[in-house]
Amino acid sequence: MNSVNRFVPDAAYRIRAADAAALTADAVISAGELVSPIGAPWNDAVKDGKVVVFMQGTAIVATGTYTVSIVTSANEDLSSAQTHQSLVIDPAVATSKWLEMLVDQVSLLKADPDAKYWGIALDIGGTTPSIKVEAYVLPPVGH
Repeated sequence: MNSVNRFVPDAAYRIRAADAAALTADAVISAGELVSPIGAPWNDAVKDGKVVVFMQGTAIVATGTYTVSIVTSANEDLSSAQTHQSLVIDPAVATSKWLEMLVDQVSLLKADPDAKYWGIALDIGGTTPSIKVEAYVLPPVGH
């Protein structure tokens, strides 16, 4: 059920659940079509294409390395993805704070004109890496 208040996590467009399996290798997570977060309750509010990817890592193995990137692709499965911006996840603080990445979907489309889809890519490396990731797409309130 959606909240009566707008832009709160229960009304967020979830792209990865908190209870999803831990990731131990590189992965891509689709956020849907460019310039339209499909299925988001607040879809009409994102008229300029700006959204925030809001995520948190849990159950992180500290010997791993973790980088999350915003990617675009002409393919729905995000194969042959083009990377646009990246953020290194610090295992020491990832479980205690939420990470945010402002995404301007219009700029993504300008940088990759053939792209129809976007999402996040997780580059996972190091010694026995493992991370659980919870991720949402939200409107850019306050940005």
